[in-house]
Amino acid sequence: MVNHARHNLTEYDAIIEGLVAKVGKRQAYKLVKVRTLQAIATVYPELADECRAQAERTRSLRAF
Repeated sequence: MVNHARHNLTEYDAIIEGLVAKVGKRQAYKLVKVRTLQAIATVYPELADECRAQAERTRSLRAF
């Protein structure tokens, strides 16, 4: 449900697509994803635990 909200109810994908070939895109990707997850958790409190878990996994990524 969290992934559905992130990809279908936000501008997340468009923002991520705008990062292609940009300097600092890895850091920006993490920031955009974590902030999007925080927003989803605010609007949908029942998804907050999963949002926090995904945000923590995202923060721990070294590279993709």
